[in-house]
This record gives sequence, C-alpha cells and structure tokens, in this order.
Amino acid sequence: MYVVNIEKSFVFNNFFEPLIGFIGILFYNKL
Repeated sequence: MYVVNIEKSFVFNNFFEPLIGFIGILFYNKL
C-alpha cells in the first residue's frame, strides 16, 4: 500500500505538475 502511494505521488509530481504548469503557461500567454 505504501509503495503504491509512493508510485502515485511520483507519477503525480512528474506528470501532472508539469502538465498543469504547461497549460497555465498557454493560458497565461492567451490573456
């Protein structure tokens, strides 16, 4: 269970965070 949580947080930090940042940059440039 603990290892699964580490893998999920690893995927979240390395995929979703840059993705959200990339979308934020695109949205900011369109303003």
